[in-house]
Amino acid sequence: MAASDRAGLLRNAERLRQSPIVVRIVAAATQERMDGIRQKIRVELSNGWLLDCWERIAPGHRRYGYHIFNDAGMVTRWDNAPHHPDGSTFPYHQHLDDQTVVDSENMDVGKVLAYLERML
Repeated sequence: MAASDRAGLLRNAERLRQSPIVVRIVAAATQERMDGIRQKIRVELSNGWLLDCWERIAPGHRRYGYHIFNDAGMVTRWDNAPHHPDGSTFPYHQHLDDQTVVDSENMDVGKVLAYLERML
């Protein structure tokens, strides 16, 4: 796996650690496997919500999911799973609730944090 991929995943954890809206990292795991690198991080936000970040980087391919939730359930989620092919930004999309999916740009930890900083 490329050193730049490893470095990118390390930057994710550092961005989360340095964010003024992140209270603490609840759990973090990074696995390097033959088919790529996987990272999962859960953080607690300043308003009590949780943010789950996961990325899988394989040669020529990046999958991600960023899931924000509270005691009542999902607040919003971004991912690039290819299960909404009708969107104009396919495969990038945002789930506003269990039924509503909208177009989204290609997301990363920095963009999710910027969205949350405006939201909170």
